Amino acid sequence: MIEKTTFKFLSDLNKNNRREWFYANKSAYQVARENVLDLIAMLIHHIAEFDNSLLGTEPQDCLFRIYRDVRFSKNKIPYKVWFNASLRGGGRKGIGAGYYISIQPGKSYLGGGLWRPSSEDLDKIRKGIISRTQEFENVLEAKEFKDAFGELGGEKLKTAPRGFSRDHPNIHWLRYKDFIVGKPISDKEIMEDQFLDYAVKSYYNMLPLKQFLNKRLEI
Repeated sequence: MIEKTTFKFLSDLNKNNRREWFYANKSAYQVARENVLDLIAMLIHHIAEFDNSLLGTEPQDCLFRIYRDVRFSKNKIPYKVWFNASLRGGGRKGIGAGYYISIQPGKSYLGGGLWRPSSEDLDKIRKGIISRTQEFENVLEAKEFKDAFGELGGEKLKTAPRGFSRDHPNIHWLRYKDFIVGKPISDKEIMEDQFLDYAVKSYYNMLPLKQFLNKRLEI
């Protein structure tokens, strides 16, 4: 699982977010990165047992870069102070809904779904919800899903999306711009051996939502 040294590296980076410090501690970064890749590899292996879309996915293809793109940002801090990964076929560059993990001291997070879909994909999902409302709600009301994640998350519009009436019977769902779920993970939890089973079970309970979304996108 995640080692104390990985959290220490991230904590130290948070206090010393400068290129000079990073390059002086590049070996510590490499050790932390390998630790995270090992966890991702184990997650992929177990998730693929119930979701074959991850078969053949490489851990390094799932892990996002730690380097920030500061070209168009007022925040010029050069590095992220967390490791994060998108676990899906094709890795972080894959399409459709998938699984997600973020590792950061005091702020680790486990979840997934579909974040910021294109306008075209969002329209497909909204129309899919209208045509299969009961199926969608059954996914979200399933005991296993609610025990794992509680409820659907993501940003919502304040009003009805273009092309839909404000009094549409499904307006509550149609206002969503993201279709994501997630929950915080403590440092202690993610360092324990049991975390792997816990994470895999959570992802398994998220599978019906992933399948519903990707079915609408014809993935």
